[in-house]
Formats: sequence, structure tokens, C-alpha cells
Amino acid sequence: MNPGDATYTCFCMPGWTGETCSDDFRECDSMPCENNGTCMDGQNYYNCACPPGFNGSYCEHICPDGTFGDYCTVSCTCVDGANCSNVDGSCTCEPAFGGAVCDRSEVTVTASRTSNDTISKGDDFTLACEVNLAGEYLKEVAWYRNGDKLPVQWMRITG
Repeated sequence: MNPGDATYTCFCMPGWTGETCSDDFRECDSMPCENNGTCMDGQNYYNCACPPGFNGSYCEHICPDGTFGDYCTVSCTCVDGANCSNVDGSCTCEPAFGGAVCDRSEVTVTASRTSNDTISKGDDFTLACEVNLAGEYLKEVAWYRNGDKLPVQWMRITG
């Protein structure tokens, strides 16, 4: 064997590659993060930074019900059976409910007159309507005219 004919083979330590083991193995090239997670390459390791609404080593899990946000660490505040977004915590309200956390009943009753009688200031009149609140209680009654809330001096609710 001549001295110039020697060959060698390198066996690289984990995280290194190449003929002389001088190249960093790029763990993120395989795109291991799911759900648009961002892969952060380290020396012989990687981490996935998950977008809001996901968690897990590979961002593979959707936030469990009742949680949202970065790594699912924020508790939802939606009420009355509303669905909570796992991304930003916004609430999708059940029918007849509204408000940011669905805590407000939003039943709209539109009254229209069917007679040509004139109601003058000071006249007593009855407006009857039936509203089914499905077991909920009435929290507030408000009257509006042309989008403006009217003062209610007295009202009797029967039922």
C-alpha cells in the first residue's frame, strides 16, 4: 500500500453529516411540523412553534374544547352553549343569543299596527306578543324607535 492511497470513512455524531462530518444535519428539511407550525432547527434537534389553536411536539393537536390561543393556554369564556374558536377564542352564539361571549339574549319582536286608529300621547294601549325563550328568563326589555332606545316609564310583563 502506498502512503497516498489511504482511504477513510467518517462515522458522524448525531446532528452532523457530510464526508468529513462538518455539515449540520438540517432536521427541518423533512418539514416535521404540522398545521403551519414553524420548524426551528437546532444542533441535533428541532422545535415546532405552533400557531394559535394547536399544540403538541409537531403541532398535531387542535386545542381541546374550552381552550384556545398559543399552545392552548387560554380558557374560553363563551356561555350558553356557544362554540369557542380554538384560534382566537371568539364565540359562535346559539340562535337568539349575542354579545362577545353569547351572554345576551337577542330576541327581536317587531310590532306593526293593523288598524288605522291613532294612538295619542297619554292613551293606554296594549301590545301583546308571545316570545318563547326556551327556559331562559327575561333579563331586559327595551323599546326602540328608528334605532333610538326609548325610555320605558312602566311596563307589565305577564305570562
